[in-house]
Amino acid sequence: MKTIIFIITLIMTTQSFAAKCILTGQVNEGESCSKISTRLDVGDLGACEEFAKSTVSNKFFGLVEKNQNLIATEYSFGNEAKIEETIVHNEEAVCN
Repeated sequence: MKTIIFIITLIMTTQSFAAKCILTGQVNEGESCSKISTRLDVGDLGACEEFAKSTVSNKFFGLVEKNQNLIATEYSFGNEAKIEETIVHNEEAVCN
């Protein structure tokens, strides 16, 4: 019984420290542009920023196709007070 209470407490404590990390990618495909987005639960701002930086190498978690170009990734972190930043991957491509 003590083990079950310990596990439940551990799960509740771990989830209370997690914050939302919302990643939004701006994708260029020739003349048109679109946005894709995903949400992750991470422990700190550094993890959110690393996920945002890695989106160019992992093709936004496999969602960007070969004929598309990931221009920038915007990330916001936090549950209540949000931090928002943009990482530009390709300064030459422009979306209007």
